[in-house]
Amino acid sequence: MPRVEKPVIVHRDLRLSNIIVNDKRLFLIDFGLAYRLQHNADIDFLTECASRKIIADSSASYMKKRNDFSLQSDLFGAGVVAVDLFTNSISPDQSMSWEQYIPVSPSLKSFIRRLVAVDGKFASCNEALEHLRGLH
Repeated sequence: MPRVEKPVIVHRDLRLSNIIVNDKRLFLIDFGLAYRLQHNADIDFLTECASRKIIADSSASYMKKRNDFSLQSDLFGAGVVAVDLFTNSISPDQSMSWEQYIPVSPSLKSFIRRLVAVDGKFASCNEALEHLRGLH
């Protein structure tokens, strides 16, 4: 785990309604559920708790993932935002997966699946960003 030099903020409520676009820049708002991790010990503790929880409950529901308090909760939220960007404007057939609705490459769908922890998960934001930069 990389060592932090400044506090890390876990937003815990990433969703489309908490993202504003102004002059082609994205702004994240509503930090009411956010938690500020000021020490490496806080991050290590959250990581350990999350690891134990994954072992105990590998089939967590959407609501459990949405309400989770871990470093991965914002990655899950980013995946939900990605899906919502493509599916919110249509009335999807409940028998079809979101993957059948979004017009993106298979590699981007795979990336989103990891964000929402369907096919494994990313260990960190840095790992997710590296993976995203490597997509073609």
